[in-house]
Amino acid sequence: MTVAAVLRQKGASVISVPPVSTVAEAAEIISRRRISAVVVCDEEGRLVGILSERDVESLTAYVMGRGYALGRV
Repeated sequence: MTVAAVLRQKGASVISVPPVSTVAEAAEIISRRRISAVVVCDEEGRLVGILSERDVESLTAYVMGRGYALGRV
């Protein structure tokens, strides 16, 4: 199987969020869209990073253990 075949099946759209989004907002997008990650882009559309479902899970476990509130991406 090729990457092209996967993209035909799953779709090639990219979901992005700005860096000022909260982790909770990004997690909701990941959950609602049934995707495994969102691309983080600045105001000019440049890639700043990628926030994955695993990142959210790890951060949530860390935060819950420390009693912090989920903050900005």
